[in-house]
Amino acid sequence: MLAPVIETQAHAVNTFEPPGINLASPSVDLPGLDYGVLRQKIIKHHTEKMHTLLTNNGFLTEHMHLVEGQAETAIQQFSKKLKTQLVVQGTVGRTGLAATFIGNTAENILAGLTCEILTIKPDVKGQ
Repeated sequence: MLAPVIETQAHAVNTFEPPGINLASPSVDLPGLDYGVLRQKIIKHHTEKMHTLLTNNGFLTEHMHLVEGQAETAIQQFSKKLKTQLVVQGTVGRTGLAATFIGNTAENILAGLTCEILTIKPDVKGQ
């Protein structure tokens, strides 16, 4: 791992978007739906998945952060708060129509960062 070599801490950040605000609106009548319970289930799901991913890949979970909000802004804000020196960002590297219609979250996150950036594209079989 790079963090101990350069005498720093590695933090893992994941974001989640809360259930649509319209679900919490009094004008929407969804009997039996508890916005707070739904939000807590989403948080639990993301926390468990992130913990599993980190531990299965040899990362410590003591600096694991789950941040509520859109990835594009939440990660930028979190990076500023931590005074991050380096962000390592995974990307699927969408191009063409896929990037246009699905979007390119990694690119949008990285565009607003003020620190050093390392992007990693997964090994795709057959390319």
